Amino acid sequence: MDEVLYQVNEQYMAASGNINEQIDSKFNESANDVREANKNGASLLKSALCFPIGLTMRAEHVMDDGTKYDVDELAYWDENVTLGVDMAPDYLRHDKFYDPEQDTWIDAVKIGDQYIADPAQNPSSKTFIPLSLQNINAFTYVALNTIPLINGGQQVLPPSPSTVWVATTNIWKIRVKGEFHQFHLYDFDNECHPHPIFGHEAQIYSRKDDIDIRDPATGSVVGDNKAIKFEFTTGTFIFVPPGPKGVGDKREGETIENSIGAINEGW
Repeated sequence: MDEVLYQVNEQYMAASGNINEQIDSKFNESANDVREANKNGASLLKSALCFPIGLTMRAEHVMDDGTKYDVDELAYWDENVTLGVDMAPDYLRHDKFYDPEQDTWIDAVKIGDQYIADPAQNPSSKTFIPLSLQNINAFTYVALNTIPLINGGQQVLPPSPSTVWVATTNIWKIRVKGEFHQFHLYDFDNECHPHPIFGHEAQIYSRKDDIDIRDPATGSVVGDNKAIKFEFTTGTFIFVPPGPKGVGDKREGETIENSIGAINEGW
């Protein structure tokens, strides 16, 4: 992946430099105006064009029992639905702060028993940790013959003549908490917004931290908009055949593992 990224950057920068040289050569004093026009044109296309990668779905009006209406019935309708999703940040990291004002990641610095965004990187006041994780090993210190692991799992089934156990199992409790700064859902087949060139614009459903939503015609408050936040607890388990280590956490690892966000949460 690093090599692919390097090659893309090399080719892109070479092409960009060649284009700038040609613009300077052909337009002389007007070169900057041409570049500005190109930039504005690209921004226009970016706002108007979207290329969804996904599967077009068919939405149909059905009865309560799932039966479809016939084409000649008044209640019948169907349409294509093509959805696209965009969000900021692009992915949720557990080891750094996200700065929505700069759209960048800020290193974490530990102060006492808490973590803050590195002041040397000039974070804004809106930085936050998008993902907090906690992993708890359920079978703590209960296993035998699992040195050097702290908890090598719980032995199950009676021992065989040649092994200490037939199998071991371990269970982990996992707690997750996350937040998106912005989350956009695009309905590309929606025809409610006509466009003079492209036929229609996508219907966009947006979730982000806005204080309130106002009617653009009257200015009156019609609702509020909050960023998407989620939190859940789940678990995982595994069985493994016999062995000197069983199945547990890393050598000399802790039985409860917290990310920096989990530590700040007080978990």
